[in-house]
Amino acid sequence: MIDDCGQSEISRRREHEVQKLKKDLELISIQYETSEASLKKRHQEAINDLTDQLEQLNRQRNKYVGTSSTLFTLCIAKLHDFCILLRGAYVKARTE
Repeated sequence: MIDDCGQSEISRRREHEVQKLKKDLELISIQYETSEASLKKRHQEAINDLTDQLEQLNRQRNKYVGTSSTLFTLCIAKLHDFCILLRGAYVKARTE
């Protein structure tokens, strides 16, 4: 009988320890899931921020490319006009 009481006490203690471990595991799982969700959110926010920055840089680059192309075309036209003026001045100077 004493042996049965000792076994039953050991069994209760083990069951109590198992229940405590289950609760600890559940708490750790909840903490992990919360932490994981927070990290995923921060990661997505960082990705969105970098995507926005990349899009802005691409818009600026395209604007620069368009502006520089326009400026190049304008410079070529002005250079052409200047060459025509020089040629006219040269022809005029030779005929005088």
